[in-house]
Formats: sequence, structure tokens, C-alpha cells
Amino acid sequence: MPSFLNRYYGMSPGKAAMSAAVFVLVTGLGMVACGNLADRLSKNSRERKWGAAIAFCLTCFTLLAIGLRMPAGPLQLVLIGAGMFFSAGASGPSGAMVANLTPQSIHASAFATLTLANNLLGLAPAAVLTGIVADRIGLLGALQLAPFAPLVAAVAFFIGKRNYSRDLDRLDALREAAR
Repeated sequence: MPSFLNRYYGMSPGKAAMSAAVFVLVTGLGMVACGNLADRLSKNSRERKWGAAIAFCLTCFTLLAIGLRMPAGPLQLVLIGAGMFFSAGASGPSGAMVANLTPQSIHASAFATLTLANNLLGLAPAAVLTGIVADRIGLLGALQLAPFAPLVAAVAFFIGKRNYSRDLDRLDALREAAR
């Protein structure tokens, strides 16, 4: 984001970094707000967590895909900021799903695996891959491909949603058998 703001908005590196920090803050606020919303929506229906995660991913994809194809200007920054608000929205529901689908005795291992997967599949390689692609097609072209990551996540959540009730029922049966 700092490089984007520097190149396409003519911001000095320091101002671009400070402005990018605002986008990071928006992402953090979105994570909390989306988690809260997912909790409220899924209070009476366990499958709604999945629907919320799918909706957050699709909203992120749509806003970023449109925003990163617009000409530079305030509306572009608003759409990118809105997309980033939803970019980490599925974090809360995915953590809740892991908690719901694993026996309490292995929660620590399950959350460690979730954290490792988030870092190895998303956070760590994302910047490197974007940089490699940017070297070949330019920064804007690489950033225009980035919104496809939440689209892939939405597909994965959709697949998971199809099995969720059956998996929870199976876990409940195992708990009953253990008593």
C-alpha cells in the first residue's frame, strides 16, 4: 500500500506509509466489527457463520476488484478502504468454526494449525508473491490480482459450509459416546 500511494498518488514515502497505516487500522476495525456481526448473525443458527464468512469474502473481492480498477482519486481510496475493512472479516468466523469442530482437548493444537495455515498460506507469501508478480506486470497489475484471494476463500468456505452440520453432528455423537 505505501508503494501504491507513493507511485499513483505522488505521496512522499513517509506520508504514504502513514496513510497506509490508516488502511491497516481500517482492516483491524473490520476484523472486530465483522466478528461481532458474525457472532450476532449466528446466535441462533450455526450455519450462518459460514454465510457471514462467505459474504465478507465476496464483499472484499467486489470492493477491491472495482476499487483497484478505478482511476486514482478519493473514490478509489474509499473503495479500497472499504474492501480492506472486510478483508479480515472471515478471521472471527473461521476461528469459531475451528473451535466448534474440534474436541476441547485439542483446541490448542487446532488453533496453532489455523495460525500456521493463515501465515503460510496467506500472510507470509502474499507480499512476496505480489512483489514477484509486480516485477513482471507492474504494481497496479499485481494489486488488481490480489482480490482473487478472498474469492478463492469464499469458494473454500462454501465447500466447508456444505459439510458443517454433518461434521458438528458427528462431533456431538463422539462427545456422547465418550460420556
